[in-house]
Amino acid sequence: MQALSAAGINWLRCDFSWAIIQPVDAAHFTWATTDVVMKAAAQTGMNILAIIDYCTPWASSKGVQTGDAKFFHPTNNSDYANYAWAIVNRYGPGGAFWSAHPEFVPRPLTAVEIWNEPSAYFYWLPEPDPSDYAAMALAAAKAIKSASSQVKVIVPADIYESRNDGEGPTLWGRSVFAAQPTLVNYVDAISVHPYPSSVCPDPLDDTRNVDQGFYGKALVARDLVMNQTGRELPVWITEVGWTTATSTSIGVTETNAATYTNHALGRALQDNGTAQPYRPAIDMIFLYKYGRSNGVMTDAQGNYMLLRADGMAKPAWSEVLKYV
Repeated sequence: MQALSAAGINWLRCDFSWAIIQPVDAAHFTWATTDVVMKAAAQTGMNILAIIDYCTPWASSKGVQTGDAKFFHPTNNSDYANYAWAIVNRYGPGGAFWSAHPEFVPRPLTAVEIWNEPSAYFYWLPEPDPSDYAAMALAAAKAIKSASSQVKVIVPADIYESRNDGEGPTLWGRSVFAAQPTLVNYVDAISVHPYPSSVCPDPLDDTRNVDQGFYGKALVARDLVMNQTGRELPVWITEVGWTTATSTSIGVTETNAATYTNHALGRALQDNGTAQPYRPAIDMIFLYKYGRSNGVMTDAQGNYMLLRADGMAKPAWSEVLKYV
């Protein structure tokens, strides 16, 4: 947070893991980890986008406390809603954490995201289910707003599901709001993760199908939700980036990653003379991610970071700083 703040960046997306906050049962909370996060946020002037995820084992619908139980939806949505309420009640505006620490200039939570990528089977086992997610999201959104009406609720609304059963793609975001029509009344923005397809890695490439194009994905997601709900919600891009693991099928060179990062930020934050201006449709953008890569060129996940394994900045970091 100190490094980001010194660079002029003041937003960070961070997991507020249910399994860490309520590891035992519904009656007991463990705040040590998230207290450290919020203390650091106050000390550095950082705004935190809290991801309220994933399931804690005791509440998992899998019913067995094994490693992947956290990626199953909760048995009782009321348990998840209580956890969401408790986070905002503690760290939101006027929250208990700030009252207990008058030595800090408060930097309360002002936005929370309900789960990470529930449209993907690997984060919503055994397969994504927009109806189940929508019911959980509605319960959580109501609880969040009851704790603080000032905290924005962000709901993931990527275009398609990512399934493991071979069934055809379902229009995820539209299906979520169709399943619970009143959800839109509690939502302040939708989030998308428009990672580039292998045929369209450059954000300025508009020659492909619109749902393959980088920001085409964001605008199509917005329009599908708007057509379903009658409301045009702002889009938060809460993850996007390029891995420099060049021995993988999706890896790009550091030079190309820098170019694409520049184009992504430019397109999100400026008009760029495009036929479809992306501001103000896109309200926020978060890059995945700040930190050190591991330098293993066969590991895609380990090399999205903006720093090399030795801690030196990749060229993409210089492109980020141009937009601060």
